[in-house]
Amino acid sequence: MSDTYNVYRDNTIKQVIARADFENPLTGLSDAMTSDSVAKFVAAFPRQQLKDAKTQQVTLTVEDTRQSMEHEVLDSFPMWLLRTRDGSGQITLCRDFLSYTVTSYTRFHDFSAQFAIALDFLHDALGGYPDLRRLGLRYIDHISALPADPAEVEQPSWKHLIATDLTRHLDFAKGATLVRSVSLMEFDEEPARIRLQFGIPNESFPEPVGSAPFLLDTDAMIAARIPGVAVLDELQSLNHLAYKYFERAITDDLRNAMGLADPGEQHDRS
Repeated sequence: MSDTYNVYRDNTIKQVIARADFENPLTGLSDAMTSDSVAKFVAAFPRQQLKDAKTQQVTLTVEDTRQSMEHEVLDSFPMWLLRTRDGSGQITLCRDFLSYTVTSYTRFHDFSAQFAIALDFLHDALGGYPDLRRLGLRYIDHISALPADPAEVEQPSWKHLIATDLTRHLDFAKGATLVRSVSLMEFDEEPARIRLQFGIPNESFPEPVGSAPFLLDTDAMIAARIPGVAVLDELQSLNHLAYKYFERAITDDLRNAMGLADPGEQHDRS
């Protein structure tokens, strides 16, 4: 896949989530999470607004952990949450998985570097990078638009921003008052799978959609064994796929609205 990216001055990203599910539970994690080791981790994190880690005792049910448990067992174990002071980011670490979530996103280079610090912490604490059984990268975009015609406030048109392949079905409700529309597609790009949710979930449901944003939720994942030393490379590959389908989903009108930056500037997803 080409490493060439369009470069934008702005983005429509609402949230980005990376999650690594360990092949085996990290049974030695609790012993490794000393106050000194956590303090070093917080100090090493480049976003200086990280708070101290907070330990929570979490009880998970089968429904909560359907992607990380293969048998029906209730379990209870410590979970460490490291949140940014402004609330825009959170690292979650427990024996079964590591996740990093941000709502204030700059570019993938920074995001992956911050995720790498958490992986390096596990390497130093446990004596090696843990192997994975699943790795996921999820971009949630909220794309806002005004109605194409002021007389059609209840049914904003997305055809100038979103590819017609993702909006054509909205015509089915023409003449009615649209209150919600969400679709799901899943497809494979070996070894990855893409789960794409798109449409207008409408937080004001059952009110008319009005000017509700268009959701583009791209979840790229690999559900297979990944050696710990290869995690960042595979995360980069998932990012390529997420970018590919984002570009396929939008039109030049949205590209122009986000603003094509000067050559040489770094793309928010690069």
